Amino acid sequence: MDMKEKFMQSFKHLGFVLEPLDEEKTAYFYNYEGHRFIYFVNDNDPIFVSIGIPAIIEISEEQRPYINKWIQLLNSNIKYVKGYIFEGGVWLFYERMITETENTDESLAHMIIQLENSMNTFLSYVEDALGDDDDEEDDDDEEDDDDEEDDDEDYEHYDDEHHDDDDDDASLTEADDTSYDKCPDYKIDNDDTDNKTHD
Repeated sequence: MDMKEKFMQSFKHLGFVLEPLDEEKTAYFYNYEGHRFIYFVNDNDPIFVSIGIPAIIEISEEQRPYINKWIQLLNSNIKYVKGYIFEGGVWLFYERMITETENTDESLAHMIIQLENSMNTFLSYVEDALGDDDDEEDDDDEEDDDDEEDDDEDYEHYDDEHHDDDDDDASLTEADDTSYDKCPDYKIDNDDTDNKTHD
């Protein structure tokens, strides 16, 4: 039995039903925990095993620099697992040699579990980063609300200073227009109130 047949048998022992991905049967896919996994056949190096999860997330060109940072973090922290950007999505691969003396059932099971854990780790990087962005937006919104409250308080303070009683209002009403030209900062009318209170 060659190594490819041995690997195929081990997948079957683990409960996976592999389907060919192409007519040449250079790769096979199977489902695990709601995700599609792909086993890539290497005829030139039969003991080399490559298992991948395609397109765990889709990304835009604007997101690429940030995604690359998280991929590098994953690649440096988890042995044998590597992430790549391919056709607008992030792919993860677990690649290693499995010798003829190894228990292929155990080795493949470990590879699959480790690959799934790596996917969850990478997605947690993304979720944490997006969560931080949301928190920053919330903080900005809170600051804007605080600024609006301060503006309201300033207006109330201004209003109290310049409208203490009805007599003051009457005197301002009776003043001629030329007095407003001489003291423009104290001219109060409905059109200018908003502009004055936010200076």
